[in-house]
Amino acid sequence: MAWEPTGREPQSASGVSWRSLSSGMRTFVAIDGVLVLGLVVLLVITLVRAGGTGFAVTATGTATEPSAGPTTSAAPHATLATFAAPSRNIACTITADGATCTIASITFTPPPINGCTGPIGHVVTVDATGSAMPCPDGPAPEVAGTDVPVLDYGRSTTVHGYTCVSSTAAMTCWNDVTGQGFTVARQSYSLKDPPRN
Repeated sequence: MAWEPTGREPQSASGVSWRSLSSGMRTFVAIDGVLVLGLVVLLVITLVRAGGTGFAVTATGTATEPSAGPTTSAAPHATLATFAAPSRNIACTITADGATCTIASITFTPPPINGCTGPIGHVVTVDATGSAMPCPDGPAPEVAGTDVPVLDYGRSTTVHGYTCVSSTAAMTCWNDVTGQGFTVARQSYSLKDPPRN
């Protein structure tokens, strides 16, 4: 049976037709529809930016299982091997040998290192053997220059098997295979070696 127009406007289950609504009510319904559509679009954009799958996306665009490192909901960033936090107080470099971050200004009291005369607490590292706060040579680092790319808060970068995440609270870096890493901020730091099973 083919549909044939009857000349009557379709009605909802409640028996109310679009034309029987006042112009104010039609405007209200139309605005509600636009707002709901806008909310759906924002939700989709937020989920896409957050990655939403629990899998990491590599530079080639292929999905990989989550790593042994800390879990994070930070959105991936372009593959940055040298970068700074937006405050520029923390600057990091990732190489095939590990990740190193320097911090210009600290308020925490670093642990003493026997025989070290350098400014302890301004450098943290992670490599295949673990995480450390080494005795640095020379003066404390300065704030990163404007020529250093920024790893925005809430973003991450993965290079050479090491991942770093920038947040408003700290910079966290780890070895993707071992899970060993560090977190450093103006007011605190921690070296993380995961439990061995």
